[in-house]
Amino acid sequence: MRTSRSLIPSSAPRQSFFSRPAEQVAPELIGCLLVKRQEGGELLWGVIVEMEAYSQEEPACHGCRRRSPSNETLFGEPGRFYLYKSYGIHHCVNVAISFW
Repeated sequence: MRTSRSLIPSSAPRQSFFSRPAEQVAPELIGCLLVKRQEGGELLWGVIVEMEAYSQEEPACHGCRRRSPSNETLFGEPGRFYLYKSYGIHHCVNVAISFW
C-alpha cells in the first residue's frame, strides 16, 4: 500500500508543479493527501485515489462547452482547485493545469 504524501513536493513551487502536461501531473497526484482547515479550526482531509486527465477540448472536461461562473476556476492559473458534486453524492476535485 502506498503511503500518503503532501500534495506538492517541497522542492517544487506550486505553479511549476502543475505547469506540466496532464499526463505527467495526474499520476503524481495519486496518493496525495488534501487538507482543508474549516473556519472553526477542524480539518477536512482525503487521499487522492483516482485521477482522470482531460484536455479542454474533450467533452468530459467541465470547461469544454463554455466558460461560466461555476467553472471559472478551470481557466485560472495552474494549481487551482475546482470542486463539485457528482450525481449529488460524490465530492470531486478538478485541478487546473497548463494546457500549453
